[in-house]
Amino acid sequence: MVFEPGDRHSLRVRVDEKGRVTIPQYIRETLAIVPGMFVELYVDVSTRTIVLKPAASGAVAEYRVRLENRKDLIDVVSVVVEEGSEVRSLRCGESECGVEVFIADAVLAERLAEKMRERGIDVVEYRTR
Repeated sequence: MVFEPGDRHSLRVRVDEKGRVTIPQYIRETLAIVPGMFVELYVDVSTRTIVLKPAASGAVAEYRVRLENRKDLIDVVSVVVEEGSEVRSLRCGESECGVEVFIADAVLAERLAEKMRERGIDVVEYRTR
């Protein structure tokens, strides 16, 4: 199926037992939605409407942090949430954690690293992709 700018389509999809729906492949390809990408849900309770659209922009920042105790991990997650970002994954070893964070841009990645350092977290390194 080929979509033209301004085209609108409606289709019915099934919700699975975990509340997930599958976006048909031709729609994912048309809208350039790829696995791992974030999408935005707009909900209007009064009309019982949900609109899903690809997130406007964003990146993933990967932080490697050295932790002294569990409170440090709580502080890392708190900084991320307070700055309006989202933790994608945590991989912790004996004294270090790898933290993947969905961020708006590289400027926010630096700000998150600074905020973590202000709370006494040892940010060993970070990068955006």
